[in-house]
Amino acid sequence: MGTRAPSRAAIATAVLFALSCFGFTLFVWKSFGGPTPLGARGYSFHILFPQATNLSENADVRISGVPVGKVIKVTPRGENTDAFVTLKRAYAPIPSDARAILRFKTLLGETFIELTPGSPRARKLRENESLPTRQIEPVQQIDQVLSAFDAPTRNSLKRLVVDFSAALNGRGVDINAALGNTAPAVDDLNQVAGILDSQRGALQGVIRDAGTALRAVGRRRAALQTLITSGDQVFSATAARNRELTATVRALPPLLGELRGTLGDARTTADALAPTLHRLRPVARLVRPDLAQASKLAVQLRPLFNELRPVIGAARGGLPAATDVVKAARPLIDVLDPAGRQLVPVVELLGRYKREIVTQLANLGAATQASITQPDGSALHYLRVLIPILNEGLSGFPQRVASNRHNPYFAPNALDDYANGGLRAFDCANTSSTQIGPVLGPGGAPPCVVAPPWNFRGLTRSFPHLEAYQP
Repeated sequence: MGTRAPSRAAIATAVLFALSCFGFTLFVWKSFGGPTPLGARGYSFHILFPQATNLSENADVRISGVPVGKVIKVTPRGENTDAFVTLKRAYAPIPSDARAILRFKTLLGETFIELTPGSPRARKLRENESLPTRQIEPVQQIDQVLSAFDAPTRNSLKRLVVDFSAALNGRGVDINAALGNTAPAVDDLNQVAGILDSQRGALQGVIRDAGTALRAVGRRRAALQTLITSGDQVFSATAARNRELTATVRALPPLLGELRGTLGDARTTADALAPTLHRLRPVARLVRPDLAQASKLAVQLRPLFNELRPVIGAARGGLPAATDVVKAARPLIDVLDPAGRQLVPVVELLGRYKREIVTQLANLGAATQASITQPDGSALHYLRVLIPILNEGLSGFPQRVASNRHNPYFAPNALDDYANGGLRAFDCANTSSTQIGPVLGPGGAPPCVVAPPWNFRGLTRSFPHLEAYQP
């Protein structure tokens, strides 16, 4: 068997094959978030989290939902976890007053770090410096909440969830109908809250007087019991005459209309009869027989007034007692007043998003009513969840592509823009990106239109700012 040296073409083919394998392996490694081997490391700093058991290396670091960096290394530090992160050049260095918190991407619990942009005038964090621990927000885990309950409470909570699931079974249509009627209630609640806040003085007076009255009623329990018993008898008699009472109420509006015209005629007649009545004054003594008949009627009305005596006696002590209660509630009103000022802008903002809130609640009802029948015949409820898998997520891009659109702050009724040229974006800064994105079809990427600012509480901004209500 003869031997010979490999040809140049064979050597070149082997080298190209080895380089292609290395390039493909590097592409897959970068797609899954791995760092570039032997690559220069960017701006980095430390974040010491009190609880970060689910945080892993190569996890995302985001600001307002936009990926700005990666977690390089996760190191346990006693009961804490030291996350060593690096940021992209466009977002580095980060201000020293920025805040950090752990978030979850999906229902499976994939963790990433969310940062606030901080103040432009603040000092910049140096390379490898640690973010102050007072600016790291704690994350409340569901297991921590449940572990605070004792065993009987957890069993009761479990029974509550099971019974609530049985109560919602087959009630999706009813729940949607009920939620659809919450929009008028939210509007009315907003108006009532505004009216009550503008009438704080009158409301305090009502509560103060009610406290005095309730205190007096509490001291007259026997009289109150008598009043309640008499009221029960009156209501029982009224319920027995329900049909007649309904007919009377229905006949009352036409009667009032006719009575209005009759009163007008009576006023005209009285004006005409005034001179005649003046002349009849000498014969007024002849009215005595009528007064005698009225006296007989007064005897019949005496039992009714006798029944009112306990009520009047109870009111004499009840009204001062109610006044004392309202006076004692004055410190509570002083606390509720600033709390109401904080609540009014929240209610106003929810009122602007009432369509979106009703839609989300309706989707919740639709997502929780599904069930299947198990082999043993029992019903098994499941949650309808759709986890989006996009070509951008599968391919993996180091920066946002030009076809990507985002809007972390939707304006009220922003989804209506679908019918008028497509959903508008918070900004179009990424449209000039040179990153090659996925092909979306013959039309290419949709046009990027910046959403205009909208007015909330007299200020026009791209997203609302909640501030205490100032009457």
